[in-house]
Amino acid sequence: MTYPHLSIEEQMPMEKTGGIVELAGEGPLAGGAALTVTIADGEATYRVRDPFWSEPTYERSLSAVGLTEVA
Repeated sequence: MTYPHLSIEEQMPMEKTGGIVELAGEGPLAGGAALTVTIADGEATYRVRDPFWSEPTYERSLSAVGLTEVA
C-alpha cells in the first residue's frame, strides 16, 4: 500500500520488509500512476503492480461505500 502524503522517494525504502517502491513508468507521482512494489522474503522475490491513489480518491471511494468519517 502506498501513502498519498509521501513522495515516491519517501515511499521507496521499506527496510522492515526488504522491499522497494518504484514508479513503473515516466511522469510524476499522481493519481493513477503505476507503481511496482518489490518485496523479497529470503526465498523468493515478489513484484506487484500497485496504482497510486491520491487522498481525494481514497475519500471518494470510502464515501461511496458509506463511510462518513475519513481521517
